[in-house]
Amino acid sequence: MKLFRWKYVLPRLALVLTVVLSIHFGLDPLIRWAVVAGGESAVGAKVELASLGSSLSRGEIMLGPWQIANPHSPLRNLLQADRGRLQIDTRALLAKRLVIRDGTLRGLRWDTPRATSGALDTEETTRADTSSGPADFSPWLESGRQAGADWLAATRERLEQDLTGQLETPQVVRELQDRWPRQAARMGARIEALRVQTGQIQSQLKAARQNPLRGLEHAGQLQQSLQGVQQEMLVVQEQLSRWPGQATEDRQALELARDHDRQFLRDTLHGDGLDGAQLSKQLLGPVVADRLRTVLGWVGRVRSLAPNRPVRAKTDAKRGVVVHFVGSRPQPSLHIRRLALTGSARLGSTSTDWIGTLTDVSSQPNLLEQPTQLCMQGIGTLDFKVNITLDRTGGLARDDIRLDCPGLLLPDSTLGSGTLALRLSPGKTSLQLHLVLVDERLDGQIHLQQSAVQLRRADPSESPANPVVARLARLVGQSLAGIEQLDTTVRLAGSLQQPTWQIQSNLGPQLAQGVNRATRQLLEQQAATLQASLDKQAERQWNRLAKQRETTRQQLLARLGNGRQLVEQLARLGGGPAARSIPQQSIPQLGKLPASLQKLNFTR
Repeated sequence: MKLFRWKYVLPRLALVLTVVLSIHFGLDPLIRWAVVAGGESAVGAKVELASLGSSLSRGEIMLGPWQIANPHSPLRNLLQADRGRLQIDTRALLAKRLVIRDGTLRGLRWDTPRATSGALDTEETTRADTSSGPADFSPWLESGRQAGADWLAATRERLEQDLTGQLETPQVVRELQDRWPRQAARMGARIEALRVQTGQIQSQLKAARQNPLRGLEHAGQLQQSLQGVQQEMLVVQEQLSRWPGQATEDRQALELARDHDRQFLRDTLHGDGLDGAQLSKQLLGPVVADRLRTVLGWVGRVRSLAPNRPVRAKTDAKRGVVVHFVGSRPQPSLHIRRLALTGSARLGSTSTDWIGTLTDVSSQPNLLEQPTQLCMQGIGTLDFKVNITLDRTGGLARDDIRLDCPGLLLPDSTLGSGTLALRLSPGKTSLQLHLVLVDERLDGQIHLQQSAVQLRRADPSESPANPVVARLARLVGQSLAGIEQLDTTVRLAGSLQQPTWQIQSNLGPQLAQGVNRATRQLLEQQAATLQASLDKQAERQWNRLAKQRETTRQQLLARLGNGRQLVEQLARLGGGPAARSIPQQSIPQLGKLPASLQKLNFTR
């Protein structure tokens, strides 16, 4: 009797051996293909895995170096690791579920460069790339830049504008330069007319003495003409005597014009002042916007670890009904219970190592009892803590992201542009970030505080061609000396795709206070310089006009005095009634300025 029935055993043994060899040699490529295909489908970019090994007896999967490309930047990696080990639950495989009970991923790095493009040439990837990413911040940033440009243009216009045509002092001086000579010319013409009339009377009296009989006919007419000349001389004399008083009134009008111009210059050369909040927006807006794009982009990628929409547990039952017993709950097809993570990162200007844990990751996070959690802590040159909670256990997706980094070394950066451009030197910064997302609604705050701040003009060696702009640039540089600490808070709202944000910082108000003070002094100096030049010119013109006017008045009085003597002689020759004498005080005392005018003293 044969011990074995080889015709029965050998075929079955060959079948088992074939299955074992297929599993031994074909399982690893199959798992590798599944990991790469599934990863590329989920991420939308290339997933490259150098090697993979598995052991069903121990329930382990060993991963070699792998990298996942960034779908939004194909020449950079989203994530990269050196090696990994995954401990799987083999019993869950029988239920067509992949459960990673424990594992480690070592040498994790993010945002590393790639030698080749990691883009997938698919229509779906193209659509995903063009639709992702936060909204454009350009309108918000443009409003901050425009506010600074408006202030600069307004201040420059105040310093460059020609205000001469709007000042009253030059107008008063020009009016005196026109009125006084015309008044003197009219008075000289009247005195000349009196001289002509006096000469005519003298000729008529001479003719009457030569022919007394005929002269009697015109005696009355000559007497009236002589009295008219005397009366006109008295009027001219009176008007000339009022010239010093008119000069006093004109001087008072000039003083009133100068007072008006002083107030006008103070009002006109007074800047509205640079708004501190708008200045913070202009200086910090571009830097904050650039970093916000990075932060919000990474937040979106972290959220992809836990899909927002609830996903039902799949069943492959083709017949019958799936019944869930009381007290049981559906289980996800993929569940990573815990992973220990180690890696390195570059934050600001510092590279550091870190450790962390990732728990409860699933393709169907709504079926889990606990939210997904990622905790990271720096262990190298930089101390930082990251705590991320992605909760899909309730009705709405709720995410909480916290970052605390007390000693972040930020590189030097340029703040603002143009005349207000500043250079911020590298320095240690305390950074706190807290973001809360409920469904698609974003609410959060980012706080940065930097001590021992060193600010300077972006390019102090280059002076603007316009002298006014160059002076303003120097004022900005001088106003930086008192800024020793930078404290900035960014408040976020809206959504990841359409965020709204506000900047609150002490940089803008501190710099605005210094710039406004310096600008105010510059404008006051400009007004004082213009007023002093105006006063000097007006005083010089007044003195010249007053001297010319007094000289002219004395000359007119002398001519009038000569005519008075001739009229008195003619009156005595005429033998008529006694002629009205012109008061003796008119010559030469009339030509003296009154004491009130002599005491006037201009302050240059």
